[in-house]
Amino acid sequence: MIDIHFDNFLVQFEYRFFQYRNNSNRSLEEELEEKTSKVQRKIDEIDTEI
Repeated sequence: MIDIHFDNFLVQFEYRFFQYRNNSNRSLEEELEEKTSKVQRKIDEIDTEI
């Protein structure tokens, strides 16, 4: 069940990431840092649930 939720999260993340990148003037490095930290927080949250 967790794998399904996580896969869904990744699909949503990719969509939002590319949508965000297309609508923003921020550098790719800043975007990558922000998105990576969000993904890491989500992974930590899932690890805590397990």
